[in-house]
Amino acid sequence: MCHVFRVKIRNFVSFTTNWKEKYTVFSCKAVEPSRIIGRVIEIPRARTITFSVKQDVTELVEKYQKYAWILHDRDVDIETGEIKDPHYHYFIEFPNARHLSGVAKEFEILESMIEVVRNKVGILRYFTHSTPASKEKYQYDISEVHSSFDIEAATEENDMLTYFEIISKSKNVVDAIKKIQSIGYTGNPLVGVSYIVKIYQSIHGNNSIYFGINDNE
Repeated sequence: MCHVFRVKIRNFVSFTTNWKEKYTVFSCKAVEPSRIIGRVIEIPRARTITFSVKQDVTELVEKYQKYAWILHDRDVDIETGEIKDPHYHYFIEFPNARHLSGVAKEFEILESMIEVVRNKVGILRYFTHSTPASKEKYQYDISEVHSSFDIEAATEENDMLTYFEIISKSKNVVDAIKKIQSIGYTGNPLVGVSYIVKIYQSIHGNNSIYFGINDNE
């Protein structure tokens, strides 16, 4: 049986704004229940993702401007003590948010294998097993990480004074967000957009946020 109904497509990933747009959907098959909330269908999208697979998809990953990957071939199974099957860890930052279903299709993997990056520093540090939770695992050298950006700078932990300095020197709030994003901001509440906006206003004046200018200039 076919149905025609109106739904709203929601995107919660963009770091600048959320949006809602209506679509008319003609459906002759069941829609995955987990994607439906009332009459709202959620379409997962993300700009920064990571995934791990056994197959080598490096050629596809490296066509993007911002990427990192490493081959884990010395991981040890804690229970058996044997070396695990070699596998790759990939990190990609797309120019714009993409549907995860499209990403899965491109790399020929399950959508459930894709993780939306919330903590860029943590993900990249895990590549070498240098996070607190992975210290007991085999320690890979950072030189084994292949990336299109400065991987050592990207894995540095930045304290709050660093963020304050960036915000104070930025010409506008968008510039501040982009700079903080470039050194690891991926949704951490401590350096989230609302936090950056509040700090920017306190430093440059409440009106500066609306005009996108630095009142001190």
